Amino acid sequence: MDFFDRQDQSRRNTRRLVAYFVAGLVMLIATVYLAVVILFFSATANRRESFGYKREVKLWQPQVFLW
Repeated sequence: MDFFDRQDQSRRNTRRLVAYFVAGLVMLIATVYLAVVILFFSATANRRESFGYKREVKLWQPQVFLW
């Protein structure tokens, strides 16, 4: 295997590693967001039910995501 073959192979591997990194980062952000939404609504659900009304939990909350 010569230098140019190794260089091509390294570029392919680098692209794959960057794709894995981006996918992992997206999954990490989604997991943290989902955990925050679940914790926030579980903490406020008991307080809302004590006032006599229920509110539907929406999964997409842009304010929470941007925060």
